[in-house]
Amino acid sequence: MASGNRLYIALGILVTAAMLAGIGAGIRRSVHPSCVTVVRVSEFDDGSYVEPEETVEGIVTSGTTQRVYLTDSMTVKEVRVKEGQSVKKGDILLVCDTRKAQLAYESCRLERMKIENKTRSAGQDQKLRKELELDLKEELLKEKKSKEAIGPGTIRASADGIVREVGDPKHPPQSGEAFIRIGSSRGCTVRGGISERLIGSFRKGDRIRLISWQNGSEAAADIDHISYCPDTSGQFAADDGLSMYQFTAKISGEDVQFEENESVGIELLSDKPEHDSGLRVMKAFVRRDNGRKYVLKRGENGKLERVFIGIGRSYSDAYEVISGLKKDDWIAFPYGKHIAEGMKTQKGTLDDLYKE
Repeated sequence: MASGNRLYIALGILVTAAMLAGIGAGIRRSVHPSCVTVVRVSEFDDGSYVEPEETVEGIVTSGTTQRVYLTDSMTVKEVRVKEGQSVKKGDILLVCDTRKAQLAYESCRLERMKIENKTRSAGQDQKLRKELELDLKEELLKEKKSKEAIGPGTIRASADGIVREVGDPKHPPQSGEAFIRIGSSRGCTVRGGISERLIGSFRKGDRIRLISWQNGSEAAADIDHISYCPDTSGQFAADDGLSMYQFTAKISGEDVQFEENESVGIELLSDKPEHDSGLRVMKAFVRRDNGRKYVLKRGENGKLERVFIGIGRSYSDAYEVISGLKKDDWIAFPYGKHIAEGMKTQKGTLDDLYKE
């Protein structure tokens, strides 16, 4: 009887082990799928993607070359330039009569010398000496300011440029405006930052609009360089924490109305560039490796392979693909612990992925 019980127990253990082995195999098959569902690329392009927000931030790195301001003590004696004239660095722009300022400075200098003489003659009178020392400090400050107010008698161009504005010597500006403004003959250079989400929306040669955040003035410029290496300067930052890329743009042959180091808004003028490939893929199906984007595509042997792709415009939830994929290709959802290159694939739809 005891031997029979031992037999039943042994059989029970074998059956239980077999059942557990079967369940484990089922779990392994579900966790380590032997076949990955792939979706045809053309299924992503349903025309429902929202156009990206294409307004970015920029800084004017070279705009107005020079502005000449008149102080209260400066009297215009002679203007050597006129509007529209080209000037070279070192050319004389303006000659001022500084005699009034010179007289004011000499008056302050003489008054300072008088106080110094009184201080030396004060002897041991400590109270008088302290009063004179305070007067001397005050007079030294006046002398310094009067000397600075003299300014140069001759003002020259600090760089090559074109004279944009010249004031009236008889009625000089009173509102803090420049008497002479020299604009850069090489145009205005603007440096901007594009987030990773928008990097595909801007190309070399694209026309952009610059908008001054100070006075609302606008100008068109052409992008002449885009860096495809992430910016590490920290000057431009994306709110969503994405990488930023720098670009430069220039205005040529137009009147520059922007100040050096002025912040401006930048908009892409064309609503949809002619180079739009029309091929789009959801961002969830794209991964990145060392700054390059790739997808897991079904190869000719039916197995997954990594394919790097070129990105064009960036939409809210999709990328325009300009190289590396065709509409007839099939790609897999590339996330998951056990999704890897070399796995077998089976064709399906986006709905099939949602069911899984």
